[in-house]
Amino acid sequence: MRNPKFWQLPSEKNHPAKITLQPVGFLYSQIVKLRLKFSHSEHIGKPVICVGNFTVGGSGKTPVTLKLAEHLASMGEQPSILSKGYGGNNRQALKVDPKLHHTKLTGDEPYMMAHQYPVYIAPKRRDAAKLALKDKQVNPTVLIMDDGMQSPNLHKSLTLAVIDRQAGFGNGAVFPAGPLRENIDDALARIDAIIINGPFLGRHRADVDAVISKASEVNIPVFETELVATNAHAEKVVAFCGIGRPTKFYSQLEQLGYDVQFSQDFDDHHYYSEQDAANLLALAEQYNAQLITTRKDAVRLEGFDKSSKRFKLAEICKTLDVVAMFSDDKKLEQFLIRKLSEARKSKLYAAPGNN
Repeated sequence: MRNPKFWQLPSEKNHPAKITLQPVGFLYSQIVKLRLKFSHSEHIGKPVICVGNFTVGGSGKTPVTLKLAEHLASMGEQPSILSKGYGGNNRQALKVDPKLHHTKLTGDEPYMMAHQYPVYIAPKRRDAAKLALKDKQVNPTVLIMDDGMQSPNLHKSLTLAVIDRQAGFGNGAVFPAGPLRENIDDALARIDAIIINGPFLGRHRADVDAVISKASEVNIPVFETELVATNAHAEKVVAFCGIGRPTKFYSQLEQLGYDVQFSQDFDDHHYYSEQDAANLLALAEQYNAQLITTRKDAVRLEGFDKSSKRFKLAEICKTLDVVAMFSDDKKLEQFLIRKLSEARKSKLYAAPGNN
């Protein structure tokens, strides 16, 4: 699904679709609120850190999840990642193995993360967590939920909400009238920290500033991250992607000095067809430029036969790899140490080395 353009209009702009859908959005927010209030959240026996967001797609949760896993590992923890496997067709609890599985089964983000950390998927993250805890080879000490801030079935020891500095909250309305998954004040009552994701030198939107102010009033800490390219090599390119906010990728390429001759965006989690691949290869020839995409898109081009256009596309296409960098690593690690200590004391969770 590609986010409707009216979602990104200013909150004061009364677009007809927004006005029409607001009653549905109100109903949706109430369903989320009641589901969270009355559903049973199971304590799984290990601390669970949720990396979620206020909006539908595109805030940068996955790079933040990987960076948190890196910090936790450096602190002596053994992190594993939980996911629903969105975009894949898996219907059972499964440990993702990039050597055995394909993104059509696991979803692109779990498959991508599994190259670095143990990743477990299931339609219900509670089932993924139970499978992770049975894995004696990994023996995780802490579980990280990639997404799931609005999911009630697994108790969260720590909830982190990622906000895109540049996209903010769009038109400020709840889905389907806007990109919000729930009322912001309701969400603030459940989170432990906010992570602002975007260029450190970028200005906050007014709606982001408002949430930061509300967070400070109730002592919710705010951390900042920036997505940094690790393999940039400026050149003339044809760029393509199927992610939540395609313009974010294209803008980053331009900021890194790439000469973007043409850009082609697809729906988020789009699986490329033979015709898509043929069209992209033709565009590269037309503009005499290098094809480039995101890592998340690149993994969706893996596993095809050598006779396939998609195999050729994957072979010649470059990827822009990015990592999330926190502005204050020490502050983040001190926060994680304190919160994990509190969780283990209150819920009798085992500390690393005491399993």
